Amino acid sequence: IVGIVSAQDSLRADAADTVRELRELGIAHIALLTGDRRQAAELMARRAGITDVAAELLPDQKVEHIRQMQAQGWKVAMLGDGINDAPALAQANVGVAMGAAGTDIAAQAANVVLMREDLSALTAVVRVARKMLRTIHENILLFGFGYNGAMLVACATGYLSPVGAAIAHQVGSLAVLLNSLRLLSRAQVGGWMSFVRRRAMHGASWLREHRPQVIKGGAAAAAALYLMSGFYIVQPHEVAVVQQFGKRLPHPMPPGLHWHFPYPIERVTKIAPHQIRAVEIGFRTRRSVASAPYGITEPVAYEWNIQHREGRYEKRTEEAVMLTGDENLVELNGVVQYNLKDAAKFLFRASDADALVRAAAESTLRQLVAVTPLDAVLTTGRTQLERACQTQLQKRLDAYDVGVRVRAVRLQDVHPPVEVVDAFRAVSSAFEEKSKLINEAEAYRNEQVPKARGAAHAKVQEAQGFRVGRVRRAQGDAARFVQQQTAFRTAPDVTRTRLFWETMEEVWAGREKFIVDARKTGRRQMFFLDEKGNVIVPEQQPQPPQTPPTEELAPGLMEEEEKG
Repeated sequence: IVGIVSAQDSLRADAADTVRELRELGIAHIALLTGDRRQAAELMARRAGITDVAAELLPDQKVEHIRQMQAQGWKVAMLGDGINDAPALAQANVGVAMGAAGTDIAAQAANVVLMREDLSALTAVVRVARKMLRTIHENILLFGFGYNGAMLVACATGYLSPVGAAIAHQVGSLAVLLNSLRLLSRAQVGGWMSFVRRRAMHGASWLREHRPQVIKGGAAAAAALYLMSGFYIVQPHEVAVVQQFGKRLPHPMPPGLHWHFPYPIERVTKIAPHQIRAVEIGFRTRRSVASAPYGITEPVAYEWNIQHREGRYEKRTEEAVMLTGDENLVELNGVVQYNLKDAAKFLFRASDADALVRAAAESTLRQLVAVTPLDAVLTTGRTQLERACQTQLQKRLDAYDVGVRVRAVRLQDVHPPVEVVDAFRAVSSAFEEKSKLINEAEAYRNEQVPKARGAAHAKVQEAQGFRVGRVRRAQGDAARFVQQQTAFRTAPDVTRTRLFWETMEEVWAGREKFIVDARKTGRRQMFFLDEKGNVIVPEQQPQPPQTPPTEELAPGLMEEEEKG
């Protein structure tokens, strides 16, 4: 053998330190994926402190190894510089390419490109990435939710005006930007505590050297800030009342941007004159219900005969109970709505305008209720009571000259006191029973009166019909009598005979009758009739001698004289 030539890969000088620092950062699972021979790969891995080695891999096999790690739940970061590493860099969660020594394909496939040759930049990338995530979380939680949430609460409660909200929004955005810029400072690399100490020492020395200039600049800045604090904004729905050394200026400031001498020279009070204010009588609405059990914020029931024991309603018995005109107790809850006619009078002529309006409204209501019956207060007279209370209350407040305009008086809840519920229910039941009996009586009357009227009308119609019938019958009888009289005058003998026979027929109705020929020369014949009026033919017997007729006839015989 003349000689032997051997070649092997050389390990980077900072490889072992980089692996150790990565483990110190909490990255415990570090593997070497390479396409070289296993012996060379294991040798390099031992020198670098890597225990997991996969050698003689094709590009797709590297990708498969990364997929297996991801399937086990790992977040994989791949560091490579060759063309064969490009698929693995693209598959990994984070691909890191060596930009200076690597290929363009690997750089394009990676997420992070290291522009330096040393591997120590990898640990710097991990630190910067973690600090960047921490900064993102700070920006989201501290400024996105915390700061903005506090500003929203301040706006909702009226502590922050729209202009202040716009400024606060810009301040929040600037704070996010400055917090993110800390990643670019040297303090993030060399330790921010040392950076702060160096800056503090440098600032102290500078202040000692420039003390007069600092004092003058500070005084000028304080004066400028003092004068700038005099700017104030009056909203469109507001007016501003200005006091100069305690004396009120005659004219309020209209909406807009104004300037005044800062405190203690001038003082500005802003008020909304057109805002509707409400004063409650007989109750109060609780602003906080944190003490309510189980978080209940409303009463269980709103019926008047159930006491409100929880929720936002707070009863004031001394204001609610009043005496009506018919000496009945009534419990009354009302609301007075008002706004301002003169903001200056409202601010300076009454120390507590709400209390003044409440006292005046309660006194007015008591006077009006005292001359109004209970039924009118409960039902039909409520509207008139509200209007009268509004009118009289406005007159009383005008006399006080507090600059208040009463917009409305509303009775929210009017009912007898809860203590007299049972008696009131008994009275209500009696009234209901009374109304029921009255209704039944009216129904019976409405039924019987038309019925009686119908019967009376029927009787009248029947009487009228009977009258018409009798009159017509009498008229017919009279006409017949006249005709008979006329006929009698025309032929008196015939008429007399006919009348004679009709009279005899009526008198001897139902009896046996005999017709006797009374003429001297005529013949006589007897007819025997049975009970039914049939003629009975007697047997032939010898006739007795005929005798002249006598004046007296046997019963049942009639004599007729034939003439002519």
